[in-house]
Amino acid sequence: MFKTEDTGALKQDKKCQPCWYIILSTMSGSTTIKELKKITYKPLFFCWALPHGVMDSPPLHALVSPSQKDNVIYDGHAYPPSLSRILYFRSISLLMKNIPLYMGEFNAGFTNGTDLTQIQIYEYIDRFKSFST
Repeated sequence: MFKTEDTGALKQDKKCQPCWYIILSTMSGSTTIKELKKITYKPLFFCWALPHGVMDSPPLHALVSPSQKDNVIYDGHAYPPSLSRILYFRSISLLMKNIPLYMGEFNAGFTNGTDLTQIQIYEYIDRFKSFST
């Protein structure tokens, strides 16, 4: 796991590709965000964490949101990006003071061998657009 003391390794920022850092929900503390903002002006992604328990809800996910939300983007992963899943991620984004929502990963399902057709890709992109993601 990333520790705030390890930010020296990230100072190669000018050479770093892609241009965003990934922030996992376990690193959502304001200290971590402050430390990363000292070394980059790039957007920080706050990634959705797959729940490993019975309880999961947008209010519970919003509880772990970073306290500093400027230049932070919420990254959801939808398998598949159905209307209910998009509403789920959008509600989390709204509860986090309406930070931008980015659908970083999506597919037609969880199982091995799941095919994502060209038609589904177009449908999913249209759905993302309708929710401003």
